[in-house]
Amino acid sequence: MVKATSSVYDPNLIESSRLLLYLYLHLQTITTALRNNLEARDWQRHAFKLKLVEYRQWFSPIMTFSLEGFVAKIRQIMKRAVEGDNEVFSDEDSIRYSPSSMGAADACTKLCQEWEAIDYPDIYIRYTALIRLTNTICEQCQHYARRTARILSQHRYFTDLNSTRSFNVSKKLCILVNDIEFVKQKLLSSLPYVLNFSTVIDKMIENYDSTDFQQTKVTLERLISTAEHEMNDVIKLIFERVATLFYVS
Repeated sequence: MVKATSSVYDPNLIESSRLLLYLYLHLQTITTALRNNLEARDWQRHAFKLKLVEYRQWFSPIMTFSLEGFVAKIRQIMKRAVEGDNEVFSDEDSIRYSPSSMGAADACTKLCQEWEAIDYPDIYIRYTALIRLTNTICEQCQHYARRTARILSQHRYFTDLNSTRSFNVSKKLCILVNDIEFVKQKLLSSLPYVLNFSTVIDKMIENYDSTDFQQTKVTLERLISTAEHEMNDVIKLIFERVATLFYVS
């Protein structure tokens, strides 16, 4: 019997979620095309005969499952981004960021945009996704910064200043520090806009006639701020390590 572990289960979850999303979007496209090609009066008269128009109800029980596929994919992307940071750069390279960090930030942003493009009518599911995706990305960005710092130590990217007798920091160290800053600015800072914080929260307030949901927005913004501060702290610790080596030399 196969045990559902993260290494076994996540790929299946990610693929299943992707296929469900494609099916949903195709049904959405077909239904929209039918509505556009029929006169408004004809659509109102015949729509009830088309079971296809009920596709949103079909997906209602499994939308949270699809959401978990997005969450698993984000975790996979961020983990692989750190694994990809083992690539070597020469001092002549003019790049400022590694392809892995740029690819990870872009991929996670695209996933958030894809989720929003679904535009599922149940606002509570969108609200749940808002919290789940924001929390996951904040968590993974912090892990990314810590793992990157660990790579710097494990692979000895801190220059042996005792030997060189000069402040000679490796190209790789500079790029990895830039990567942390890039992921922070490109991914974390964009979340309120990519996931439409204000729109989702406003609809929840309207739907449930309660301003309590405004606190959710404050909490999510605090999550982002906390993640940004931790990533800044990691960068600060890296610089302190370099400075210590410099003064010791």
